[in-house]
Amino acid sequence: GYTVSELRQRAEAAYAKGNWFDAHYYAETGISVASPKDTNVELLKQTAAAAWNKLSLAETPAETEEERVYKRKLDGYKLLMDGDNLKAYYVFRTLSMQSHALSIDPDVVRYLGLAGARLAAESFFIDETFNMQEFETAGNVYFTIRRADGSTDIVYIKGITSMKGTDGMVQYLRGLSVFSLDKNGAYARSMYVQYAKLLEVPVSDFDDGTRIALGIDGRTEYVPYVLLRSVDRDTDGIVNKPQYRYADAGEEDEKGQLVLPIPYDDFELLAEASKGAELMSIPALFHFAGKAVQYGYSEEVFGQVMLNRILYPLFILVIIVCSASFAWNYRIGEKLMFKTVWTAAFPLFSVLAYIVFEALLWLYKLFNYVFLGAAGRQYALLVGCGVYIAILIIASIVFLARNSADAA
Repeated sequence: GYTVSELRQRAEAAYAKGNWFDAHYYAETGISVASPKDTNVELLKQTAAAAWNKLSLAETPAETEEERVYKRKLDGYKLLMDGDNLKAYYVFRTLSMQSHALSIDPDVVRYLGLAGARLAAESFFIDETFNMQEFETAGNVYFTIRRADGSTDIVYIKGITSMKGTDGMVQYLRGLSVFSLDKNGAYARSMYVQYAKLLEVPVSDFDDGTRIALGIDGRTEYVPYVLLRSVDRDTDGIVNKPQYRYADAGEEDEKGQLVLPIPYDDFELLAEASKGAELMSIPALFHFAGKAVQYGYSEEVFGQVMLNRILYPLFILVIIVCSASFAWNYRIGEKLMFKTVWTAAFPLFSVLAYIVFEALLWLYKLFNYVFLGAAGRQYALLVGCGVYIAILIIASIVFLARNSADAA
């Protein structure tokens, strides 16, 4: 952004060139960001007033095509200054499609871009979601958000499509539902929208009052910001809005945006968790296991799967060493000739080996659950590593001792 002094200089330069729109815009922007004691404020007010007087000359009935275009520009600019970004966007969008000359008109290009940028923080275009379902990266995502006042939001998303946007990753949410329960667990309200657009926004964009009201933790850097309303790119009046329902018929608070008071990284973990604990990457599983309860999942389930996957190499090493020891004990003697009839026992031995391995694997998972219950999630991994390493050392000593005894 520009400093107040730079905005004043730009406003004065635009006024000198007869560009009343830019002169008024820069002057008003400077006034809005300047402190009351700033010496530039009076000069900015003078420039804004003078530019507005020039713009107001267009209030007379338009007769020529040029006057009508100028009048439409002024209407769009007024809407932009009043904060009606959607209406302003359609005014300048219509002008830009009216002719090639207007599509490259500096005022139209500038304020269409400005209205579009502001609109991007409020809504998204319907055509952005065409054929998105084919490229979904996650589905059936659900989690709970517990708020400080005791109420709970239950969030369900049918599908998520992640795409690279100009400002980072953008995620389109298909079939977003939010069910809200009060502190007593009673139904309070619900919201459903066919498609929503999720952005990653920094918490620094919110002031302290807003952050506290939303329930965002002070240590959080980025949060999911969800746009619930989608509009047509070219035609005014075509809008997809979220559907709200309330337990109390007198309550109406139909917002077009939603801030999820959770870290953005946690949302990505939740999307990955929807695939199942067995399919999550080990780093994601390790981070999510400690947060599972916070979002309505079972810590034991994710904790056990984490132990099963991390300790599995040690388990296999133990099996290999024990199998080697067993094979050494029952090896064929040096003077005993191999008999072809023995090959008939191979299928039976294969089935027995499979049954034994599955039984050991079941015991392995059971022991991991015991470690989790006895030591807790924080220390279960250390306890499990210690136990399996101890078993591996004992099995290795037994194996080496048998080899040494036979050699002697």
